[in-house]
Amino acid sequence: NTLIDSNSLITTLSSANAYGILLYEQAFKRPLNDVTISNNILTCQGATSSGGIYVIGDVWDGYQSVISNLKISGNTVKGYGNNPEGFGIGVKQTLFAGSPVTGLLGDGVVISDNVIEFPAHAVTTYGIVLSNGLRSGSVTGNVIKNFRSQGVRLLGVQDFNLSGNTLIADPAASGVFGFNERGKDLTTHYNSQGNRYGQNTYKGTFSRPVAHSDETCFNSDRVILRRTGVLASDTVIATQWPKQV
Repeated sequence: NTLIDSNSLITTLSSANAYGILLYEQAFKRPLNDVTISNNILTCQGATSSGGIYVIGDVWDGYQSVISNLKISGNTVKGYGNNPEGFGIGVKQTLFAGSPVTGLLGDGVVISDNVIEFPAHAVTTYGIVLSNGLRSGSVTGNVIKNFRSQGVRLLGVQDFNLSGNTLIADPAASGVFGFNERGKDLTTHYNSQGNRYGQNTYKGTFSRPVAHSDETCFNSDRVILRRTGVLASDTVIATQWPKQV
């Protein structure tokens, strides 16, 4: 039952592992329920391995902290990308490692009406990263500017509504993806599937608006992850566009 609202957080010095807001539960073994992060202004200059807002449902000493009813809305995140792997907003539900991987999936994650702006010509940047066992939620009405890799990255994410977002690629970038949906890694059975896309606007030079990356997952057995979803009524404003989408 946490509210983080209307703060101005500024990172002025280059430093490693800089986050505007980092929220995870590890020591006290409680779930991450009913958390709202809203109307904050987060500014970073040149930090490495940085992120604007990062919420982690962690595993610690045999206990899993599960994310539920998380709302991230109305925030302005600027500058968290002047380095490799920078991101604006990240949500990660960590699962128990094993064979097969087990654990509770996070649900009720709402990311809406945020403005994320990266510095021009940063190395690799992602606007929003959702990963490792999130089910049911939405990413709507967000504006992501100057990203150079993927506007929204989904790793093992299911049943999300992704609509009404504006994705503006860095003018110097080419071959970027608006959304990239895939499995988490070689130790996770969870698919990215059942996600719905529509009424998003893309500006820049894109390889594809939505990419589905199948991969082989090695665990107790070998499986091929397959993607399902819906893509409808998007607006594309691009300097270049492939013949096949």
